[in-house]
Amino acid sequence: METEGVRRVFQRIEDKHKMQYTEYYGDGDDKVFKEVEDTYKSVRVVKRECVGHVQKREKKRRKV
Repeated sequence: METEGVRRVFQRIEDKHKMQYTEYYGDGDDKVFKEVEDTYKSVRVVKRECVGHVQKREKKRRKV
């Protein structure tokens, strides 16, 4: 569901406003990014990590 929603948002901004997202801020889940990285033919979307999610993953990794 999340994947489909993000894809719709990316497509809607292009259809309504003739704009394209160039960056995707994610939570570490590559499934959603893989769905949107090739949304546009002329622009490649780049993934950026949300700092809060990265810190959270690092804390969990250190405890183990």
